[in-house]
Amino acid sequence: MSVRSARPKVNDLIFRLIGRSIHPELYTTCATAEVVQKNYSATLRICETGHIASVQHQNKSVCEILTSFQNPLPSQKRLLEKPVRGCRSESVQLESGLYYQVSYQLE
Repeated sequence: MSVRSARPKVNDLIFRLIGRSIHPELYTTCATAEVVQKNYSATLRICETGHIASVQHQNKSVCEILTSFQNPLPSQKRLLEKPVRGCRSESVQLESGLYYQVSYQLE
C-alpha cells in the first residue's frame, strides 16, 4: 500500500500566532508530542499542511500555526499573521507578560 502526501507549496504557507487554544479537530493530525512541566505545558502537532505548537502558562494559551493560507482559522485573538517569505524575526508580548519570539528563513 502506498501513501501519498499532499503537502502545500512553501509559497502557500502562512505563519500565524493566536492568543488562545485551537480545536485539534480543525486539522488532520499526523503526530503529537507533549511536554508537561511545573509552570507550563506544550503540545506539538504535525499536521498534513504544517504544524501547530501550543503552550499553556498561567491559564493562558498561545498557538503557533504554520499552515496553508487556504486553511480557515478563527480571527479572534490573532496576534500575528505573516506569509512565509524570506527571512523574518517577530516578537509579541503576551497577556501573561511573557514574550513570544520567532525567527524563520526560507531559502
